[in-house]
Amino acid sequence: MDINKIYCMDCLDALKDIPKPDLIVCDPPYEFTASGSGIMNKDKIMAKIRDIGTQHFDFNRYIQKILDTQQGNINAYFFCSKTLLPAYLHIAQKNKCSFDMLFLVKNNPVPCKNNHYAIDTEYCVFMRKGKNHFNNGFPFNYYKKHHYITIGSFSGCHLNEKPIEMIRKMIKISSNEGDLVLDCFMGSGTTAVACKDLKRNFIGFELLQKYVDQMRKMKNCVLMF
Repeated sequence: MDINKIYCMDCLDALKDIPKPDLIVCDPPYEFTASGSGIMNKDKIMAKIRDIGTQHFDFNRYIQKILDTQQGNINAYFFCSKTLLPAYLHIAQKNKCSFDMLFLVKNNPVPCKNNHYAIDTEYCVFMRKGKNHFNNGFPFNYYKKHHYITIGSFSGCHLNEKPIEMIRKMIKISSNEGDLVLDCFMGSGTTAVACKDLKRNFIGFELLQKYVDQMRKMKNCVLMF
């Protein structure tokens, strides 16, 4: 398969045919549920979640196969919610990876306080095994684990869009110019845009055609297809 392209297909149908990636940056669907009276506009929120297919995710079917593309030399970031966090930590330990956690903190989370703390944090598990690039040459603030965002400040390309500043930082720390970055759940195309900005190569997959079409239309999502 060609690099610097986003393919509208299930990544599992093509992983065996891609070059070995130097870095994996993925935001797979979350096992997301919204229940209880503490969540405002619950039906509207869940309708959007169902629309992008993030209410269920077959973790065991995907994640190990994605990691296997690196042939044992693992260098990967996976965004997740608290529901799937134990599964990611387990697979990191199963693959004998060292791991760390980054935190995406929302300044304006959905109001929710009915027997729960605020739903204001998403997690990113960073797994490493073998010899991988890690750039220690940036200022100390570059390596802080918390990234703060304001919901509604993105392009609107996708409900679960991640801040490009955070993605750029991860790619700059964990890869070199010319390296290949794999994203199996492209969504709004943020990883691809960051790779082009930073002179990295990428290969991406997005299952839903409407988001591939949106990427073509968005000014900040002008990519090679």
